[in-house]
Amino acid sequence: MDELENPFGIQSILTNAINKMRQESFKTSSQLSLGEIILKLESIKNTKLPILFDIKKYHPTGIDSWRGSYNELALEYDDKGKPMLLCDFLKILKDTLGKTFIGYKGGNFLMGKTTPVWVANYGECHGFRKDGYKETAVIDVLEQKSVVIIKTKAMDY
Repeated sequence: MDELENPFGIQSILTNAINKMRQESFKTSSQLSLGEIILKLESIKNTKLPILFDIKKYHPTGIDSWRGSYNELALEYDDKGKPMLLCDFLKILKDTLGKTFIGYKGGNFLMGKTTPVWVANYGECHGFRKDGYKETAVIDVLEQKSVVIIKTKAMDY
């Protein structure tokens, strides 16, 4: 058994300690989890509304393991093409529950309702908000007249 497989090895001890610290900081964060986003989106009656980010030139295109921490998720985005409809986006999010993603440099990571969600394209940590070393976090979902908005905020990891 090598160091990475040994549950009592230094790497496992460090990984567990970091995960515990992250769980504690997430409890008091305004950042949403996958389950919270799904619940907010399910409360919107008109599932044919397009979905955009608060910087409206961008819209979500998919979801993947986040490069900043592979056991967390990132909504991918683009400023080209037509925005996805809420019903299609919600399906992608629900299909993510209980799914295992492969981290950018390897490893398997199971995603669930309590998984934090960021905004970043594959292989990136930063989303479209450029604020020093802060990352783009999802903090709310709002229904407006003709669109659903995913609110974001630059936050520390």
